[in-house]
Amino acid sequence: MPEKSIVFFIRHEIDLDHSTPIFSKVRGDKGIPVVGLIFHPTKSFQSDWRVRHLKALGVDIFHVVDLIGISKLVRSILLYGPLAHRGGVVSRIWKIAHNRLIWPVLLSYAQRRIDRLDLQALLRRIAVPDNVGLLVFDNHVSRACINFSSQARSIGIPTVAIPHGGGFTDGLSKSAHTEIFDFVLAPDRILLPEVTDSERRLLIGEPRYDENWVKRLDSIAPRFIDPPNLAGSLRVVIMVGKTKYGEFDEKGLSKVLDVLSSTTGIHTVVKTHPRDREFDETERAGVTIADKNISSDSLVRWADLLLFTDTSIVLDAIVLDKPVAYLKFLVNVRPFHESALNMSWDVRSMTDLTRLIENFKIDSSSRTYTTKEREECLSLFVRPVEHDVLGGFSREFVSIMKHKVLSHTRKGSGDS
Repeated sequence: MPEKSIVFFIRHEIDLDHSTPIFSKVRGDKGIPVVGLIFHPTKSFQSDWRVRHLKALGVDIFHVVDLIGISKLVRSILLYGPLAHRGGVVSRIWKIAHNRLIWPVLLSYAQRRIDRLDLQALLRRIAVPDNVGLLVFDNHVSRACINFSSQARSIGIPTVAIPHGGGFTDGLSKSAHTEIFDFVLAPDRILLPEVTDSERRLLIGEPRYDENWVKRLDSIAPRFIDPPNLAGSLRVVIMVGKTKYGEFDEKGLSKVLDVLSSTTGIHTVVKTHPRDREFDETERAGVTIADKNISSDSLVRWADLLLFTDTSIVLDAIVLDKPVAYLKFLVNVRPFHESALNMSWDVRSMTDLTRLIENFKIDSSSRTYTTKEREECLSLFVRPVEHDVLGGFSREFVSIMKHKVLSHTRKGSGDS
């Protein structure tokens, strides 16, 4: 009998960030059949490097809009999304009608179809239903998730939630949702502090920042192409949080960019949150506003110095032991790491930032945090239990598929 397969559900870019390392490990090392289902009705992710990487490993990727019985025209309108407001008066009127009437109605129609999908009929389209051993979700609770999980439980397919690590930024303990999902595999103690010694919840670590995966990205992730006239310049990347939540001082950031633009010998790249609006900034010499197609991973590797306001992507740089500095003077909403960690990376003023930049122009190998601080950060937010985070996820998936329990609850349990 063929080996049972895993089906995992993808909603947003962060699901790909979080799940790609796991399923790369499960598929690449264990050889377990894996199927991905994108069930965001307006995003295809087909050009995303992580989707391409998974496909190269033999992971089948499907899109839910191809499975709900809608026309090609409706599908193309959904995936194209709202139209930009450009052109003449007639064009603008059409785009307003499209964005406010046509597209929202079609989106609502498609979402209703998705929410009511029959799981077994869906699995027949993407896999052999009798041979599916596990369904994997993030920790999001939507009508579709509740529907799929309920149906899976009725036909004996276990479900697992792999919530994203939110502890570094918001520090909120989020519900484990074990009333909806059979098992929860948690990334950090802040997200799910009550998971220890539970039969249905287990603390493992943050897969996106598993050290072996982060090092592997050098060979599989796309590289950031150098802007023109870069030779000899200090490479600075600024990662910022969501502007719509007022998490940081946008006017203050503009002043920072003015100063950096006028500083010789550096080039600055600004990267916003992937689900935020486009960053509205005028052109400045020596400053690049990265578009949404440029991955944060590639910028971390490109940078000599990483500056941030409120984002967990800096954990990627800490794993690589690269210089990171926290723009504390620009932050309006205090992130959790301020109280959880005692890091020496704070930048408290524009004067501090100018001094930091000048120091790095002299010596780009300077440290912004100690080795002890680095270890404390990784132990709290990346590998709270074991160094081999991806091995932990792989072990638990196999245990759940074969025995429908977590590995530590089986007496004398091994890795099989």
